[in-house]
Amino acid sequence: MSFRDNSKDDSQAFMDVFGETAGFGASSLTVIFDPASMMIDEQTGEVINDEPRAIARSADVTSLGLKPGDTLIIDSANYKIKATSEDDGYGMTTLRLNKI
Repeated sequence: MSFRDNSKDDSQAFMDVFGETAGFGASSLTVIFDPASMMIDEQTGEVINDEPRAIARSADVTSLGLKPGDTLIIDSANYKIKATSEDDGYGMTTLRLNKI
């Protein structure tokens, strides 16, 4: 088994441990949710707003047909998908979100 295969297995295990349920219509999927945050660049003092995002299994994204404009419900809040990344090579896709 290659390092990449082992890493894919680790990604799946990480999702099983730290994931939470996101609703999508009558369906659901497991995501690792990272809420929006605000940071200050210590060098420049600039305020950096970080958008919410969720990491999902690429297979779930494909099977549910998730795309920009779709709405997920995470922890009773609605989030519109702004963009999706390509599969990261470890079986995961990042969903950039906007709280609505």
